[in-house]
Amino acid sequence: MNSDFGRDNPLLKAHAPEWTNEVKKNKRVDHNQVNSTLITAIAKTLITLPLQKVDSIRTKLLVSMETLLDETLQYIILSVVSECLVFLSRDNSANKILFLTMFMDLVKNMLLQQDLPLDRSTTLTLSGCLKLFDQSCGLSDTIQSLSRGQGIPMFALIGQIHRLVSSLTLPVSMADKFWWNLKDNLYGKELQFLVEMCDLLLAWSQMSTSTVFKELFVVLLQQCFPTFVGLMKFLSMVWSHWSHSDSTNDSGDLQIYPTLQLKFLKIATLKIDSANSIGEDDCRIISDYVIPSLMCPILSPHSELRCAALEVFKAISMISQPSMKSSLVKKIVSNRHELLNDGSHIKHIMNVLYSKLAVPLDTTGMTPKKAKKRAAKLAQLNSELYGIVGTLGHAQMPVCVQSSLLSVLQLVQNEKLVMTLVSQLDKLLTSETCLTAEGKILLELIITKFTPLVVVCLENKDVLSCFTKAMIVKHTQVLVLEQVTKEFFSALSDNVKHQILSLLFDILSEAKVPEIATAVNKTLKHIALSAELIQNELALFNKQQDAKTVRQAKRTRSSARFGSQSGSVFNEQELRKLTRILETIENKKKIKESHRLLPCLFSLISKCLEDDNQERMEYLKQLLMSCILNICNRLERLENLGDGMPEKEFNVEMIVQCVRSSDNPQTQHQALLLLTVAAKLFPDHVLHHIMSVFTFMGDNMMRQDDMYTFQIMSKTIETVIPALLAARDSDRDNLPEGSQDKLNAIVIGILRVFSDAYPHIPTHRRLPLFTKLLTTVDSKKYMWMMVVVLIQKHVTRPQPDDDTGVKTSIPADIEFCMSICHQIGTSDQAKCMKQILVYMAQLPNDKPEISSRAKKQRTTRRTTKSAQEANTNDEGPLLNLSVFTAKQFRHFKFSLISFLGFHLSSQTFIEQVSDQEDMLNDPVQFQELLEAVLKYINRVAKIMAKTAENTAKFWKALLHKSYEVLDKVTSLLPGNAFISVVSGLMSNDVHTVRRKALDLFNAKLQHQREPFSTTEEIRLIEMIDKLETVAMVTKSDQESDEYAVNRQTALLSLKLLCKQLGELHPHRFRSLLSNVVNLLRTSTSNPVTASALLCLAELVTTLHAHTISHLSTFMPTLLTILQNKKKLLSNDILLLSAVTTVHKVVESLPAFISPYLHDIIVQVVILSTSCLDDTDSKVKVKVVNQKSQLVLRLKAVRHLIAKLTPPRVLIPILIDCYQQLQENQKLCIVPLMLITQDHIANMSSDDLKYHNSSLVHLFMEALEYRSSHANESLSSIVDIEDHVINTVVSMVLKLSEQVFRPIFFKFYDWASRSSAHKERMITFYRLANCLAQKLKSLFTLFAGHLVKNAAHILDANNATKSEVPFFGDTVNYIEKSDLLLDSTIDCLLHCFLHDSDGFLTKERFNELMPPLVDQLENYQPSEDGDRSVDEVFEKRTTNLLVPCICQMAVAIGDDSQWKPLNYQVLLKTKHASAKVRFAALTVVEAFNKTLGEDYMSLLPETIPFLAELLEDESFEVEQQCQEVIHQMEKVLGHPLNKYF
Repeated sequence: MNSDFGRDNPLLKAHAPEWTNEVKKNKRVDHNQVNSTLITAIAKTLITLPLQKVDSIRTKLLVSMETLLDETLQYIILSVVSECLVFLSRDNSANKILFLTMFMDLVKNMLLQQDLPLDRSTTLTLSGCLKLFDQSCGLSDTIQSLSRGQGIPMFALIGQIHRLVSSLTLPVSMADKFWWNLKDNLYGKELQFLVEMCDLLLAWSQMSTSTVFKELFVVLLQQCFPTFVGLMKFLSMVWSHWSHSDSTNDSGDLQIYPTLQLKFLKIATLKIDSANSIGEDDCRIISDYVIPSLMCPILSPHSELRCAALEVFKAISMISQPSMKSSLVKKIVSNRHELLNDGSHIKHIMNVLYSKLAVPLDTTGMTPKKAKKRAAKLAQLNSELYGIVGTLGHAQMPVCVQSSLLSVLQLVQNEKLVMTLVSQLDKLLTSETCLTAEGKILLELIITKFTPLVVVCLENKDVLSCFTKAMIVKHTQVLVLEQVTKEFFSALSDNVKHQILSLLFDILSEAKVPEIATAVNKTLKHIALSAELIQNELALFNKQQDAKTVRQAKRTRSSARFGSQSGSVFNEQELRKLTRILETIENKKKIKESHRLLPCLFSLISKCLEDDNQERMEYLKQLLMSCILNICNRLERLENLGDGMPEKEFNVEMIVQCVRSSDNPQTQHQALLLLTVAAKLFPDHVLHHIMSVFTFMGDNMMRQDDMYTFQIMSKTIETVIPALLAARDSDRDNLPEGSQDKLNAIVIGILRVFSDAYPHIPTHRRLPLFTKLLTTVDSKKYMWMMVVVLIQKHVTRPQPDDDTGVKTSIPADIEFCMSICHQIGTSDQAKCMKQILVYMAQLPNDKPEISSRAKKQRTTRRTTKSAQEANTNDEGPLLNLSVFTAKQFRHFKFSLISFLGFHLSSQTFIEQVSDQEDMLNDPVQFQELLEAVLKYINRVAKIMAKTAENTAKFWKALLHKSYEVLDKVTSLLPGNAFISVVSGLMSNDVHTVRRKALDLFNAKLQHQREPFSTTEEIRLIEMIDKLETVAMVTKSDQESDEYAVNRQTALLSLKLLCKQLGELHPHRFRSLLSNVVNLLRTSTSNPVTASALLCLAELVTTLHAHTISHLSTFMPTLLTILQNKKKLLSNDILLLSAVTTVHKVVESLPAFISPYLHDIIVQVVILSTSCLDDTDSKVKVKVVNQKSQLVLRLKAVRHLIAKLTPPRVLIPILIDCYQQLQENQKLCIVPLMLITQDHIANMSSDDLKYHNSSLVHLFMEALEYRSSHANESLSSIVDIEDHVINTVVSMVLKLSEQVFRPIFFKFYDWASRSSAHKERMITFYRLANCLAQKLKSLFTLFAGHLVKNAAHILDANNATKSEVPFFGDTVNYIEKSDLLLDSTIDCLLHCFLHDSDGFLTKERFNELMPPLVDQLENYQPSEDGDRSVDEVFEKRTTNLLVPCICQMAVAIGDDSQWKPLNYQVLLKTKHASAKVRFAALTVVEAFNKTLGEDYMSLLPETIPFLAELLEDESFEVEQQCQEVIHQMEKVLGHPLNKYF
């Protein structure tokens, strides 16, 4: 009482005197009793104080505690408050709540000041504390203990708490409450105190090892909740309080942490598990209270809470009462693992469990027992669901539990659930609960239950009323609007749709918050609207009869005003709502049957025109026309209007009136746009009037020269013409019959209007006006048509041109066409020229002329039909052939192609192209132009080949002009653009265009003299891929002639590219090499293969060493092609290409082809055999299409092989080749020997000396050919042997005498040995003959060894001396003998001829003279009269024997030797055969000529023989004798007649 708090507190201050007097009176007074009496008095006073004063005391107490109120005073106050609560234990006044709060604050504060050592706190028990509390001396003892600094005894504090807990009881009003709520106005604070006290006791029970707090907690539960039902309600109330939101509270009254909820869940589990028996009331409280409240912790984000709640469910599932057998509980327990991981899984459990109720039971295929069982199960599920739904409808259920239950049932769609929630929704909308956080959540959960699956509930008036109410309430508008989705709205009935849509428009028109307007617009944007719904809304503003004209509308308005002076057809509210509706229609992308709105919208336009204040209606008219415009744009086809909008109801006049009556540019613009759409949809209805406007412009306005008129025309062009053209271009196939023709006629008609007015338009207005026209109609599309129409007008006017149209200058009309074209980009100009060429290609070759009327009558109906179809084309109205004569028609064509030439060469166009920006950005147009030129040239060339003589000059001039255009196009394009254009043309579908494009490209490459720029090189390298694509096509269906030609051309392009760029970019062409080789392997077309071979040849030539790694790839393929002789010899180009490739390979890689050299030589010599000309062989080989180029190429290949291949490599290969060829390819030995001969010519002396033995070996084998092939034809043997001998001679000519001598003797031994074939003698003497011819006098050094053998050969082959033929009975033994004689005699002839060193001695003369002279009689006439024997004898005698004998006489030079020789010859004149006598006379004649005057010594012995021959029985002999005598007289100089 003496403390500061006591002095300041009015209550304590009032009892201070009483306490002081009592102490003074009785010094031995019992202070504990006095204090107790005083506390009781104070408590009684306090409980009677007003609420405000008690609250003031509580506030001061809180302030005092914050300022560290001492413990003594705190304990005194705690005692007073405890006493007050004891008095108020049965009361439920507001003062009790305040005292409970104060008690809790004091206890918490005092407990926090306690320091409980383990050794002390462990011994504390509730009974011990209460015993100490009862035995203590009371308040005085506690105060004394505090004064000694010992603190408040724990037993005193425990005693105070127990005293309060023991006196607590639940209010009687809670008995009638099924659901307990911590926020209940009557008992909520007491429940909060109990929760807070439980939390305090449980917390301190964990902090202390003593059981006193646990015992207090048990006492509290037993005192306040003695029954199972009450305890379960209390526990459920705690764990369901905001557990779904982490126990946060916006009111600040109580905060329940998840730890407390977790403890209460565990307590519930223990309580249910430990219950001995559970009655029906207990089961009901579990099913209707505990299970719904458990959904809150199940949804908790804390896994510990979910786990504890699942334990409760598990305990519930163990209850044996039948009423507790819940499918939901079983399902939750069975999904424990999933719920522990994710609490939201409970929603899916509920959906799976109760979704079966939405589907009717199908008992098909079930037994009655099974069907009954299934029905019973569904009935149980239905009962459970309805039980949960019924729980939701309980008025006392806390909002948090309702929210949790609705969250759990989020996926469950059930009509009864929605119907149950409607009343709750209605209450929430009218209460302040919707403003709280939990109320907003609950509202959102309820509103989200309105889904498309339960929209049938809206048929109920109460539900619909509540739903529309929610749309109006400010706090729920956005939520409800979000639920009105496309699917939701579509599921509604028409009546409900109309009410909701009307409400949406009302909300939108009255919305003052932007968020609401945005939400409504979003809803309207997504829901599907039909024209009928909108018509119902618009009908409210269009109640009067529709007027079809402005005049009718004004009359209707005048009759309806009833004297009104305002003249407004809509009030502000109507105008605002109508505006919002029209804005919605305008922005709506899709409205079902939107065309049905058009009559209503036109009617509203009519009403707007009735308004006197047109400025007020401007925006509305714009909206109306915009809506009509959007609706019309949505109509993809004219038929879509159908029954809903006949053409006549589209009031064009009213739209025009909008333009006339309005000064607003936007309204005018909108009206013009609508006219353009009208032109598209109703061409027959609109374009008829529009054309008259343009005709008027052409006849009148275009002649005027003022800016205003020009602006009007420009405006009209900008608005209406695009619509006309769009009507032609879009959906032309969907227009009614006849409309398309009319549209085309209109388009051409507009162009004709301007072209007809062209001469009358002021000169300075022409270009701007035509430019505006073409810009508006899309110059890219229609520039060419304007040019065609203008040139048509130009041609039909008299012109001083001939048939070819050649002029000395550019006509003004064509120059104007060029000026128009210059107004657009170069790419667009190229497109225009391309379209002109395409159009020209479609024109007939000449104007069709009908000769007579009868021919018209004979025209079949089919022809008439074709003509009608032709007239429907665009070209029909564009060019009317009837206005042309035949000459004018040709002039028209020539003028068009001349225009292209003039335009391409115009300075302006060239300057535009020089910038290259437009062209390089879009080279496709130039590509298409070049393509069109190529196609047209092809067409004109074909026509010219078939044309008559009277028009041949024209077609020739036209073709010439076309080629000029082609040259100008290609020359105009810079390198990069040209490459891009050609690259694009290569992808053209027409093979002729592709080929000609490649031809242009090849021509460009072939005539390229300067190196390419870096950019051009890059473009060219990029073209390789496209060229490869064309060249490497392998599909069998593309092996036709045209594709083959294109592939050949592409390969030529690759060849030229390689030639130009191969050295700079070798790596890029290496990959091309592989592709070319693959093509060679797979190609079946000979021309393609030939081109690929040429490409391969160029690659090898250019890349050089880079191709070494590919040798193993392409050489086998090349050799395979060479081996296919049948294919090669049947195609000259393929043959030449293959040989060229071999030539390039041998030339470029001579050091690396050794592995393939054998095969190369074999194939080359085989081909050479087939293609030898007369310079290489005397054998006439049958050659198909023999060409000198191929022969030269083969010769070059052989020369390169011989020249570039080292002897160490080539000679062994030659030997192998000979061995291979001599059997099956005998004639190939000829070119093989040519290679050997050429190689020997290029060998050095050292190489020749080193490889002498190998060459001799080769020659020995080659010379053996005759003997090893004795049965073959002598002509072929001679030809082969000649080349072998020539090769041997070429080697001999490079040898020294010392080297050659043993070789010659070796040859002689080879031929003359006894065991050798006799045919060898032929070969040897033929060789010796050649050597004698080449070595001349040098050969006589070696010829001495041949004399004896030669004499033997002459005798052995003389039929008069040898009875047995020299060659026996072999085939052709006579021819062989003749050949041997000829070779021997010829060899002796050359020896005698070149004898300068005394080769012919007397001994050799005597040995050779008889055999030689005896050959004169070596004649045996054929028994069958064959003249060939005579011819052979005569030839040998004349060409060989006679010269040889004469030359022998000259060589001997001794007249003593002449006489026996002459005598032996004269003896032959006595031979029985006239042939022999004739031959002898020939020798005598030759002697005379050779010896001259020296023959005088031989004349005496000759005269008798001649005299005898003058009388010979043979006329030829006699005549020859006379000739000999005559010659002798000439030589000797005096007559010989006197001797005869």
